[in-house]
Amino acid sequence: MIQINFLSKQNKKLSKQQEKDKLIFKYALIAFIICSVAFLGVFSINLYLQYKINQVQAQTTTARKQIDSERTLEANYLFFVNKLAIIRELFDQRANKQIAMGFFSELFGPNIAISGLTYNMEDGILSLQVTSPHVFYLEEALEVLEDPEVTKYFSSLTKSNLNRQAMGQYTFSLTVSFSEDSELVIVETEY
Repeated sequence: MIQINFLSKQNKKLSKQQEKDKLIFKYALIAFIICSVAFLGVFSINLYLQYKINQVQAQTTTARKQIDSERTLEANYLFFVNKLAIIRELFDQRANKQIAMGFFSELFGPNIAISGLTYNMEDGILSLQVTSPHVFYLEEALEVLEDPEVTKYFSSLTKSNLNRQAMGQYTFSLTVSFSEDSELVIVETEY
C-alpha cells in the first residue's frame, strides 16, 4: 500500500506561506516604525512651533499692552512739547518788544518819555507814544529817528500824529515794524 502524505505537502505549502507572511510582517513592521518615527517627528516639530507661536503672541500682547499704557504718556509729552514751543514763541515775540523798548529809551535819552505802547505780536508791529517836554528835544528825537544807523534795524519806521499839548509838551506816535532778519532783535533759538 502506498502511503500518501497529504500532511507533508500541506506543511510545505504552509511553511512557504508562513515565510512570505513573516517577510510581509517584517516589511509592515519596518514601515510602521518609519511612519511612527515620522509621526513623532512631525508631532514634536508641531509642538515646538506651537510653543514658539504662543511665545511670540505673548510677547506681542505684552508689547501692545505696554504701548497702550504709554499712549497717554506720549500724548501728555506731545502736549507738553507743543506748549513749550508756543511759550517759546511768545517769549521770543515779547523779547522783540522789550529789546525795542530798551533800544528807544536808550536812543532818546532821559529827556524823552515813552508814554504809551501797543505791540502786535502776529505782525511784529510796535506802536509807541513818545512825549517830549519841549520842541528842542522833539527835534533831536526826530533827527535821531532819521539816522540810517537807526532805520536799518527795522523794516519800517513811521512817525505820525504830532500834537502839542496845553502844558507845552509834544507827543507823536512812532510805529515800528520788525523784519524777520532784523539786526536789533537777536533772540537765542535754544533755551
